[in-house]
Amino acid sequence: MYLPFAKLVNEFKPEVIICTHPFPEAAAALWKFLHPNSDRRFTLAAVLTDYSIHEIWIYDGVDVYFVATEQMRRELQEHGQENVHATGIPIRQAFQAFRSTPLNTEGNPLPNVLIMGGGLGLGAFEETIRALEDIDFKLKLTVITGRNEHLQNKLKGLTSKHELTILGFVDNICELMQKADILISKPGALTLSEAFAAGLPILLLPPIPGPEALNAEYAVKGGAALSLNSSKEIAATIGIVNDSVRLKSMKESSRKLAKPAAAVEIVKNIER
Repeated sequence: MYLPFAKLVNEFKPEVIICTHPFPEAAAALWKFLHPNSDRRFTLAAVLTDYSIHEIWIYDGVDVYFVATEQMRRELQEHGQENVHATGIPIRQAFQAFRSTPLNTEGNPLPNVLIMGGGLGLGAFEETIRALEDIDFKLKLTVITGRNEHLQNKLKGLTSKHELTILGFVDNICELMQKADILISKPGALTLSEAFAAGLPILLLPPIPGPEALNAEYAVKGGAALSLNSSKEIAATIGIVNDSVRLKSMKESSRKLAKPAAAVEIVKNIER
């Protein structure tokens, strides 16, 4: 990525570069290493978008790090990085409104289950829907397939005893999470961060090994989520939507993990 990155530096002459992925961050750090006396040097900020540290993020050329948790801040400082701030992971600013919105602890007459797999529509969607056919009560299922049009068209062909709605890419996820009683998803960090802000309990499908597994661990330890070993376990677990005490506890735990103002805090810090 170095050559296209160097072209961008020459074209835009940025004063600040904010990287939310380690690959462009590495290219930026290399540029700074190769051009130590350039009049086009810039401040390099890295925004870690998982709930764990991986060494692929650590480069000498980074001026400031923004991480999800205090534990991550301490870990990075142990690796010799001094300028580290635990701001949380940036999400859409609409989620900040939840700070002053009371949690819906009464639930819906028909339990509202949101099923997601991130913007790319990844996960065992069909298996999940079929597993929910085995329960003896009815649900409102809203399934978001993201930009995976093939999956969206395939799922639209399914029949279900539940009230089933299949959506593609949406820009009102904040509203959909607000209306839901529980989320079924893989443990992508952005999805988790949005769910925390919404005070939404989560059933976590098996993660991709690596950062997603640690994201799941963080959410479970925080009391906001339950981990499933396979989609087959969903039928035995989804009954939690009828346990008002347990669901209320998970909603409160989820809200406690939320940092919906992360984007604003990062920008203010960089401005300073």
